[in-house]
Parts: sequence; C-alpha cells; structure tokens
Amino acid sequence: MPDGASSGCAIALSVLDSEDLGALGLLQTPLQLALAEIARVAYVCDRRLL
Repeated sequence: MPDGASSGCAIALSVLDSEDLGALGLLQTPLQLALAEIARVAYVCDRRLL
C-alpha cells in the first residue's frame, strides 16, 4: 500500500460473544490478546480506533 493511502482512516473493531468463537480457537484470553495487538499496531501506525 502506498504511503498515505490510508491517511485519515479509522479502524473499528467489534466482537460479539458467540459459541462459534471457541470452535475458531478464539477463547477469551487469546481473543483479548489479538485485539490488544491490533490496537497496538494501529497506534504504532498512527491510526484511530473507534
């Protein structure tokens, strides 16, 4: 992606508790860690989270 291609973009994350999450390997703690890592990358890349 070219520099500035996502300038001004915001990232929205939403997770709905579902029985399917466990089948996908997204248990509570790993899911929280994954969301924290996404937030960290967004912060490092100077992006907004909604």
